[in-house]
Amino acid sequence: MNIFHHKAKTFIYITMGMVLILGFLFIKSGGRKTSDYKIKSDCDKIENQVDRYGCYNKFALDKKDPSICNNHDNRDLKSLCYWGFAETQKDPSVCKNMEDKDNIYRCYIGFAVAKQDISICDNIEIQIDKDVCYGGIASEPSLCEKVENQKIKDVCYDRLKK
Repeated sequence: MNIFHHKAKTFIYITMGMVLILGFLFIKSGGRKTSDYKIKSDCDKIENQVDRYGCYNKFALDKKDPSICNNHDNRDLKSLCYWGFAETQKDPSVCKNMEDKDNIYRCYIGFAVAKQDISICDNIEIQIDKDVCYGGIASEPSLCEKVENQKIKDVCYDRLKK
């Protein structure tokens, strides 16, 4: 399996997992709206981490304020909150708020693929991840030229021949 297919599969599994987790948390919270929580401090008082996570996420979405995701004390939950916010608001600029570079890049790649917008790939700093992004959404051979890694470039050209 080539690196592009491996990274694409990983991205799909992570995205599906995130959707399942977010769905579970919504069901677990009984579908409560953040209006049920008057202020952020109401979320702070929730002892169960899963319920507190759902509260912060809903609060961030209702207030249209991704910085509320910073209230998570767990780095992975914070990233999931930002990722969910970015997807819900259809705003790839929120991706940069995550602490984990891999999650930031997965977030950007997801948006680039979904929007078929190769310029989103330019936000990625690590060249191999940028190459995967470019190679995965290139719609014409000239775009494959942006790929620096020769193996990924070859896959890009092969994909376009099919």
